[in-house]
Amino acid sequence: MIDFVAATKLLKSLKYKLFLGHLQQEAAEFLSFTAATMYGKISRGELPVMKRGKRLYISRAELLEYLKDGREKSNAEIERNANVYLLNNKMELNNGK
Repeated sequence: MIDFVAATKLLKSLKYKLFLGHLQQEAAEFLSFTAATMYGKISRGELPVMKRGKRLYISRAELLEYLKDGREKSNAEIERNANVYLLNNKMELNNGK
């Protein structure tokens, strides 16, 4: 499990943009990936990158979004989303009489 406080501190210590080479290794460590996994995910388009010449850039914000996208919802969040969905659909059904 990734410690988001530690991850945020690490991202703040990095430059705004990370590029292939030394800083890409730091991004791989932040995501708990090996360098090979990082290269694979980049080549398959699974990680958002910007390319300028031979360098690939990754923004800190996009790395955090990538981590958050893989997060599983808690039971309370799932129940809350289900209740909102049911309320919205109930209202639509009542309005469409």
